[in-house]
Amino acid sequence: MTYTSHGHHIPGTTRDDEHGQVNRVRCGGPALCTVCQKDTARYYSEDEDPDREKKFYEDIYDKDPDRFFKKAKLFVIGSRNNNVEDETQQLSVDDLYIVWWTYTLGNWKAMISTSIPGDGLYFEVTHNEAKDETYVDTYLKIANDTFSQEGQ
Repeated sequence: MTYTSHGHHIPGTTRDDEHGQVNRVRCGGPALCTVCQKDTARYYSEDEDPDREKKFYEDIYDKDPDRFFKKAKLFVIGSRNNNVEDETQQLSVDDLYIVWWTYTLGNWKAMISTSIPGDGLYFEVTHNEAKDETYVDTYLKIANDTFSQEGQ
């Protein structure tokens, strides 16, 4: 199964060409929809532990950077892929890398970029533990200007 029950591609899996045109529920996919998140977690379950899915959601941000990075990448993929119609432009986990991150005052923040040459995309993922909300801001690099300090 490379798709959720709502028809969204499960991040990090290969697309099933036999699946054809997918009817997708406009729920936000694995980044925003709890049903799609559960389908994704179920897909990635490594064993038959009935509490594994529950643990996945309870401690995903439990001061463990690796857990936050995995979840942050899934949020970025869901946010980006939900807003792109052309499946050839959709992201996978392998396209993303962490540029910078911090855990301060109970909140996680990560800056994530893509390894796709020339796309210029940059993502800021923030998890607010007090509200148990995660925000994804997407930026597009427009220019990289250099200014000399000479002549001042």
